[in-house]
Amino acid sequence: MAWLSHREADLKFAPPVWLAGLSVLTVLGAYVFVAWTTEGPIFSPDEVGMVGAAQVIANGTTGWTLAGSGYMPGLAVLLAPAWWFTDNSFLVYHIGLAIGVALSVATVWPLSLIARRVGIASRPGAVVIASVVMLFPARTLPANYLLAESLLTLLTATTFVVAYALDRQATARNSALLGALAGLAFLSHGRAVALLVAAGIWMLIVAGKRWRLTLAFLASSGLVSLGSWALYTYMTSQLYWRDERLKNTFDRFLSDTPADFLGSLAGSAWYAMAAWPALAVVGAFFVIKRGRRLNSPELLLGLALVTSVALSFVQLTPGYNWTVPRLDLWIYGRYIDHLLTVLAVIGLAVLVRVRLRALPVAVLGASAAVGAAFMLFAVPRLPVGGLWVDAHVAGISHYLSEANYLDGQPEPWALLTLASVAIGTLLAVLGWMRFVLPVVAILALTLTVVTDATRVDPRNDRTRISEEINDPHAVVPQDEAIAFSIDYGLRINFFAFAANPRRLVPVTLEEASEEYSAFYTGYQDETPAEYGAKKLASPFIYYYTSLWIFPGPLFDELDAQGLLLEPSDE
Repeated sequence: MAWLSHREADLKFAPPVWLAGLSVLTVLGAYVFVAWTTEGPIFSPDEVGMVGAAQVIANGTTGWTLAGSGYMPGLAVLLAPAWWFTDNSFLVYHIGLAIGVALSVATVWPLSLIARRVGIASRPGAVVIASVVMLFPARTLPANYLLAESLLTLLTATTFVVAYALDRQATARNSALLGALAGLAFLSHGRAVALLVAAGIWMLIVAGKRWRLTLAFLASSGLVSLGSWALYTYMTSQLYWRDERLKNTFDRFLSDTPADFLGSLAGSAWYAMAAWPALAVVGAFFVIKRGRRLNSPELLLGLALVTSVALSFVQLTPGYNWTVPRLDLWIYGRYIDHLLTVLAVIGLAVLVRVRLRALPVAVLGASAAVGAAFMLFAVPRLPVGGLWVDAHVAGISHYLSEANYLDGQPEPWALLTLASVAIGTLLAVLGWMRFVLPVVAILALTLTVVTDATRVDPRNDRTRISEEINDPHAVVPQDEAIAFSIDYGLRINFFAFAANPRRLVPVTLEEASEEYSAFYTGYQDETPAEYGAKKLASPFIYYYTSLWIFPGPLFDELDAQGLLLEPSDE
C-alpha cells in the first residue's frame, strides 16, 4: 500500500511562450474547420430564434412571427448590430457563427486562469492546458450551430475565475462581480439559473455574517437577472405568437418517476466519463477534496453541477412519452458541458502536474463504478433505435452509430462503456508517466476533425436550410406577405428566416383565402383546393410543404404561364 500511495515530486510544466501561442492558433483552426461548412440553420427554435431575437434587439421589433418557445437572448445581444448593416438573414447567421468561434477561443483565457489556481504556475503552461480542453468534441462540435453554448461557457469559466478571486480577497466588489457574471450567464441561457442558484448558496457560506458581501451579490445578481428576464419577455412578446416553455417543461416533469431520475443521473455521469476521459473523474476527485473547505470555489463547482443535473432532468424529462423515442435525453451533455469544461481543465491540470501512483487505480475504480451504474440503471431504459441530435451529445457523438439507428439495433453499450473506462485509465497512467498532454491533445483534435467530417456534417447537410427555400415563393411579388398554415408548427421558423425581409404570417386557411394570394401548407393537405386554390408547380419541396395560390391577379398570371397544377396533374 505504501508503494501505491507514493507521490513523486510534482511536474513543473513550463513550456515556451511560442507553444502557448501555437496551441491557441490550433484552437482557432479547429473551430473554423468545424464552422466553415455550415450553410444555414438546422434548429428552428434555437438558431432561427437567436437570429430573430437579434433583430428584435437591433430594431425594437420584427416582422417575423415564430412558433415554439423562446431562448434567453445573451448571444442575440452580441449579434444584434449585424442587422444594422444587412437584411440578409443568412449573412447575419454566418456572422453569428463567427462570433461563436471568437467566444470559444476567448474561453481559453479564463480556463487558463483556473488552471493556474489549481497548481500550474506557468502562464504558457496554463494556456496550453486550457487550449487542449477546448479541443474536445464536446466543445468544438457545437460550432456547427448558432447556439448559446459558446457564450455560456465563457461566462461560466469567468464566473469561477471571480470565485477564486473572491476566495483570496472577500470584498464587496468581488461579490458584486460574481453576482453580475452569474446573472449574465442566465442571460446567455435559461439553464444557467442553476449556476445562479449555486452561486447564491455558496455566497451565503462565504459571506457568513458579513452582510455587506451578501447584499452586494444579491443586488448585482438580482439587477442583472431581472434585466435579463425583462429582455427575454419583451423579445418573446415581439417574436413568438406564444411562449409556453415553462408550462411544457413542468407538464413533462410531472410524468416522470424516481427510476427515470436514477437512470438519467447514471446517464449524465456516464456522459461525463466518456466525453471527458480521465479529466472529469480526476477533476471530480479534486473538487471533492477541495470542496470539504466550505468556502472553496471547488464547492461552488460541485453545487453548480448538482443543481444543473437536477434542472436538466426537469427540462428534459427522458421518461416522458415523446412522439419520437429519444436516445439522447438519457445521456444528454449539452446542458452540463459548460460546467464539465471547467471540471476538465482542473482534471487535466492535476494529471499534468501530479505524479501519484494511486491515481490511475482511483480513475479505474471510479470509471468502472460509473459504467456499472450506467449499465444497471440507464441502459435498460434506453430506447432501441432512439433518435439523437449530435449537438445534444457532442462529447460522445463518435460512439453512436447511424447504421444501428436505421436498422433498429441497440448500441453495444457494454463495449462502449469498457472502451471509455479503458481510455480514461490509460490517460491516467500516461499522466503518471508524464506523457498525458500530447496524447490528450492528439486524441481531442483527431476526434473533433474525424467526427465532424465523417459523421456530423453528413447528418446535418441533409436537414440544413439553404437559400433554395426561397425558390417557390419567388413568384410572389416582394412587397406581398405570404400566409403560412398555423397548424404547421415549427416549420414556419425556417421560412420566416429565409424569406426576410418578406413577411410570412401564420394564419388559418380561411383567413389566408380572404387576405392573401399565396399560402404554405403541408404537401399532403389538399383543403386549399376547396377555396379554389391551386398548387405551384415547383420541383423544390422543402420540409414537405406546398405553396398554394388563391384566385386573383397572381393566380391568373401564373395559371396562364402553366405554373399551377391542375388536380389531375398531382
